[in-house]
Amino acid sequence: MYYAGILLSLYLMSFLPGLFVTYKNFSVHYARKIFAIGFFLITTYFLVNVGKFMPTERWLHLALGLVIPAIWVISFLEPVRNRFKFLKICFSAFDRPEDRPYTIAWVVTGMVAGYIAIFFMVEGLRYFDAVNLITMTVFISVFGDGLAEPVGYKFGRHKYKTRALFTKRLYERSWEGSTCVFLSAIAIILAMYHTMTFLQLIYMLILMPPLMTLTEAKSPHTWDNPFMHLAGGLVTMVGCYLFGS
Repeated sequence: MYYAGILLSLYLMSFLPGLFVTYKNFSVHYARKIFAIGFFLITTYFLVNVGKFMPTERWLHLALGLVIPAIWVISFLEPVRNRFKFLKICFSAFDRPEDRPYTIAWVVTGMVAGYIAIFFMVEGLRYFDAVNLITMTVFISVFGDGLAEPVGYKFGRHKYKTRALFTKRLYERSWEGSTCVFLSAIAIILAMYHTMTFLQLIYMLILMPPLMTLTEAKSPHTWDNPFMHLAGGLVTMVGCYLFGS
């Protein structure tokens, strides 16, 4: 029943913005980010708490956490989604024209890589008894990057190029969008100052904003979240090791 709830939430998180894309001419660039934010927040909550509400067979539940998104993605294969209006609306929430024909491939690989990156973050920070710090990296990643694309799409004037998986095509990002990541990192770290020691706070303010900005800028197209999760998680773990938790 629990996994059915996760699957239903994935459909709802794509269906609602998909409705606006389909009927209200809402930008798919914004809709896709809304879905991504919801997915990674749910993933983080699941990985942090799976041992609490599912204490037995924990590793089985962690594996099933990958199966549910896989089922969700398979339902969007063209022969399936073309049969159901509901699935076509859901698909429209993340089918950016510039991503075709790799939309599904990039969604699948990005979700799996993001899940694995968050899993290693959770397990690493659990060792330092500092799992609560995972929210800092996840918030910077999903909200900083979530702002970067729409801001860059709307106001970006200073462009640079990035590559993508499975293709030699180049994609554009903007320094205006990347600045959102930098400023979001500073704001989120300061908002979470009470969860860190003073030395950790200084360490995070020095390293995290430029690292997350650079990671977002250099990551392959559609793969910025997994790389940002991994980079932020490693920096946080090193901070816990050096300056306590």
